[in-house]
Amino acid sequence: MKTNTATLKRIPGVDTILFHFIIKTQTYEMGTNFPILIPATAGEPNVTAEPVVKDGVAAVKDEDVQRVARNGKITVDIGGAALLKFSREQVRSLKEKNVAVHVKSGAAAIELPAAYFEDAGDATVAIKKRKDLDGKVQALSGIYSFEIKQGGKEVAKFDKNRPAKLYFTVDQSKVKNPKNVKVLYYDEEKKKWTEREDLKPVYDPKTGVAVAETLRLSTYAVFEGTGETDKNAPAVPGGQAGGDKNGDRQGEPADKGGKRLPDTAAGDSNWLFAGILLTLSGICVHRIQKRRIHQQ
Repeated sequence: MKTNTATLKRIPGVDTILFHFIIKTQTYEMGTNFPILIPATAGEPNVTAEPVVKDGVAAVKDEDVQRVARNGKITVDIGGAALLKFSREQVRSLKEKNVAVHVKSGAAAIELPAAYFEDAGDATVAIKKRKDLDGKVQALSGIYSFEIKQGGKEVAKFDKNRPAKLYFTVDQSKVKNPKNVKVLYYDEEKKKWTEREDLKPVYDPKTGVAVAETLRLSTYAVFEGTGETDKNAPAVPGGQAGGDKNGDRQGEPADKGGKRLPDTAAGDSNWLFAGILLTLSGICVHRIQKRRIHQQ
């Protein structure tokens, strides 16, 4: 097999796009040479596709998939759609060109190599906001679950050399120390948020976006610390459950500086009770002694 490189140069005065072609010449049994032209730089490195949404399912147009260059990236914002669906032909094209697929929904997104798809039918990417978990923890972002399926099977695990990337928009007003920002995983069995070794979060305080590489898909959110709170009490940013933003319990007195006064009510009540008890004891002793004197 011979491989030659040819260049089509721009002709002065003619509006012509410059392409570089790799010409591969292969000899077949019949002895005829068939030149195959493959544009080495054809397509766009970054394509933002506008999906078509029907019955809650978003779909990408074939021409948008064809526009993506080899080793490029396609970005799709599905908005309020339940999931994004790629046809089998689209999956095959994305996989052959080694395209990175970036899917965004609300304040979260996922990016993964199309190489993880198989030639096994349509593929779907779903990003679901977990409203059932909101309010139970002090998260800095929305709580989202990520799910990818193809041919009825779930694609949930990735190679450490080619991990999936999760993106979260963080509420910067809640961040106290950017160095403590973490992306945690929700353990459905233990009903607990926890860290995982494969999670490698990076938070950019300038953009307010936290990015984490992961080898597994599940439910994730951004926290500062562990994010654990009393499940029966509403989470209050910057303070204790059931308190105000300074961590003080509502309804308790404060001094002129705005700080809560020392809690001395319990001590005063104890001393008052002890005084009453001693007084009653003294009265009882006095009456007993007086009765004995009369009996004598």
